[in-house]
Amino acid sequence: YERHMYFIKVDHFQKPQPLYINLIRDPLEQMISAYYYSRESCLMENRCFFDKRFLNETLDECVKLRSATECIDPSHGTSPM
Repeated sequence: YERHMYFIKVDHFQKPQPLYINLIRDPLEQMISAYYYSRESCLMENRCFFDKRFLNETLDECVKLRSATECIDPSHGTSPM
């Protein structure tokens, strides 16, 4: 989940203030996951945010053939978040 959470004063509703927990995901793992998720959503939901010529290319192949920067660019790799 990649969104801002807004804090509210719940005591206005005569409820105790909840405990908020912040989880941080490893940025590299998140990028790798987004790369493969974009391919899965392209196949399963026909939501392609990149050139379909790169659909079956692994992240390792992409980095070897081009640059890591290009591989995570929306036109070749990850879907917009």
